[in-house]
Amino acid sequence: MEHFFRATWEMLVGRQSGPFAFRLILQPLMATLIAIRAGMRDARTGRPAFGWEVIANPRERRELLREGWHELARVFILAVLVDLVYEVIVFHRIYPVNR
Repeated sequence: MEHFFRATWEMLVGRQSGPFAFRLILQPLMATLIAIRAGMRDARTGRPAFGWEVIANPRERRELLREGWHELARVFILAVLVDLVYEVIVFHRIYPVNR
């Protein structure tokens, strides 16, 4: 188990300065852009801010949380795709857990 954690840590640390280090900027940037897009869509339709609406509107909370998870899934999928491209280019294969 110690080997697993050590190898995983080394792979994460090595990715900070190696090729495709831009993903450390790209992934948060894409998350921000997706959040801004969702916020602007809510503003255009006249809906209140997402967080406030989840707290203040218990009748629609389930639907709001489902929409939120949908947007979060987009961010997660983007992060996974960037990481997969990184692994294929740098390691010439995909390592699902570690080497």
